[in-house]
Amino acid sequence: MYAHFANSYEVARYGDKYKELYRQIRNETLITIINQQFGIKEPIRVLEIGCGTGLTLSYLAAIRSNIDLQGLDFSHTMLAQAHQKLSVSDNTFGLVQGNVFPFLLTMIVLILFIVPGLFINLTMKKRS
Repeated sequence: MYAHFANSYEVARYGDKYKELYRQIRNETLITIINQQFGIKEPIRVLEIGCGTGLTLSYLAAIRSNIDLQGLDFSHTMLAQAHQKLSVSDNTFGLVQGNVFPFLLTMIVLILFIVPGLFINLTMKKRS
């Protein structure tokens, strides 16, 4: 289904009118949560479930240089766009198509499930 919408997904989902406002609120909330929990200097690893075209991951890549970004999505087409966005970053990233986590969850410190207007923090802990 998403393969047909990947090129217009961002505008179709958020609309031109609300896309920038949504991004601003999402980004400010997200970076506040990350910085409060982990500080600015500590390297972290983030898994975004349902990363789509990589909007959130590319934002994190742009503001933090010490972050390992992992994205999971069902759509190969959406992941191709996410890959394009993340390829310009110096951060380490991995994108996986499917619903099985090939990650060592003990190494991931933040898992995000983003629903429009709501962040659900599934796992957030400091690494020991």
